[in-house]
Amino acid sequence: MSRTRDLIKFTWLIALATLVTVTVLSVVDLPSTRVQAQQAAASLQPSDPPVTPPQPVVDLGNAFAEVAAVVKPAIVYIVAEQRAQEEQTQDTPETPFDQFFRFDPREQQRRPERGTGTGFIISPDGYILTNNHVVEGFDRFDVTLENGRQHKATVVGGDALTDVAVIKINETEMSR
Repeated sequence: MSRTRDLIKFTWLIALATLVTVTVLSVVDLPSTRVQAQQAAASLQPSDPPVTPPQPVVDLGNAFAEVAAVVKPAIVYIVAEQRAQEEQTQDTPETPFDQFFRFDPREQQRRPERGTGTGFIISPDGYILTNNHVVEGFDRFDVTLENGRQHKATVVGGDALTDVAVIKINETEMSR
């Protein structure tokens, strides 16, 4: 019994000593901590002037900005949509496994599939170049021009191998 009592006293003594040590260290500002803080503050202050890029780099950056400003009106945003199709009936009888994992056709009819992409106008009569994966498998396209106007588009053609497609909006709509 006295051995247990001694162990409890020793544990309390260690806990009290730890608490006193932590309290003293949090109140006392040691010189090494102050020196480290001053060194950290000195390293944050710039000692050298900022590096300025050479003039050819600045000129190239300005050229890119000018090109972007010129071509920005030609960039379009495309929303592609596939109207939901009704589920086809199967000639083969369904197994219980098929019935368990089959999707509800009414849910499929409610939500058409959608995709988005970008393209750019390549001619004043409304031809737009985009990626084939943007239009492949979709049957309705809404094109938003840089000025915010929206237009319906039709697919002119596409090539899956090169991932290039051309769509067209009505050129009279573009001029409005």
